[in-house]
Amino acid sequence: MKKRKLILLFVVFFEVLVVAMAFTSNTEAFLNGKGTDDETVFPGGFDPKEPSDRTKFYQECYSTHDWIAEAALEAVLYDSTTKNKWNDKDGAPFWTEERKVIFLMGTEAPDRGKTVTLNDRTIRIFADKNKHHLRFIRKEADPSVRMKPSDKAAADRAADYARRAKTVLERGECDLGAFYIGVALHYIGDMACFSHVIAPDEISPTPTKSDWEHRHDQFEIDVASKTSDHSNREQTPYFSYKKMFDVENEIPTVQNSKAVLQLTLLVGWQTRWNHKLSSGANLAITPTPDSYVQHSGVYDAVWLYENYVSGVDNWIEEYKWTIQQNLDQAVICSAKAINIIADSWNKECIDCDDEPELEKITTQMVGNMLTWIIVVTIILGISNVIGLGFAQAILVPISGKSPIGSKAT
Repeated sequence: MKKRKLILLFVVFFEVLVVAMAFTSNTEAFLNGKGTDDETVFPGGFDPKEPSDRTKFYQECYSTHDWIAEAALEAVLYDSTTKNKWNDKDGAPFWTEERKVIFLMGTEAPDRGKTVTLNDRTIRIFADKNKHHLRFIRKEADPSVRMKPSDKAAADRAADYARRAKTVLERGECDLGAFYIGVALHYIGDMACFSHVIAPDEISPTPTKSDWEHRHDQFEIDVASKTSDHSNREQTPYFSYKKMFDVENEIPTVQNSKAVLQLTLLVGWQTRWNHKLSSGANLAITPTPDSYVQHSGVYDAVWLYENYVSGVDNWIEEYKWTIQQNLDQAVICSAKAINIIADSWNKECIDCDDEPELEKITTQMVGNMLTWIIVVTIILGISNVIGLGFAQAILVPISGKSPIGSKAT
């Protein structure tokens, strides 16, 4: 009986360990501000339909991820061609004030996890901060090889949520679609942060874990100190907030079939290798591209890590402009992603005021539930085998007998 209890303890331990590993994360990227589930900000819960809650959101919850995503959305809405793509079949604008906030809510979900009820159904986004990175093959002599990612976790996640957005939009779940677009843009924005496109072993000497995490966290706090004031976002004295550029003609080489994945890689590519933007993107850059010519040198992600100093006011000019350039690329690619989702949305059949098609929603929810049941069953089965193996390995030498009843050989 005692041995059985020990075996049970081992099995339970490994089950908990495996599940915890599946759902834990390690690093955050740019900051999000306070969460919409923060009861100190929203004592009665957050309601995007309430103007007072929206005001609080911009005052308390707005930070760098929102700054990037909103600049991208405003670029899309600035031009009548891209703006009109988002009108529904009756000509009503998709991007209402309420839906804009729902969109920005989505940008906080990948870091924190989030449960929301939109279009009469509740969904759960799990925090997955161990998927917010890209890694590129390091072959300095061949730039074409360097473009190939060895790990494209963030790009895959961005593409996945863009597909989800398209799916729910096609059946008229417009609030949920806006939320998923925000989730997708989170991963694109993360790629403007140097610590999400390199690993510690790319630094020489390799920093300790505590040094790496401290510099990473402090950098994001510094950027947030200049991007969290929503009311003055266009007059920030440090980073330029750009929303006026030609979204249709930015980065014309992306393929629609893999566009959001490619856009995420493009932001990571620039941050990692300091790849200069083409002349076609210069409306999104402040100062003008000529100003970058003055800064000769390799201002890549490794350089950004090694030359980081705490406090943005202490940054040298080259450091500031490099960060600005990376943020600009995140805004450009985020705007392009929004525009591509609009292109793929069959809006001729959509009315955002229609009731969702409950039969389709129920089918998807049942499918998702079955998927989770299968995944959890596999995980627990593997953990049972591992736990039993460890129990046998430890108990057999002690007792000389196998815990399952047979003699040890």
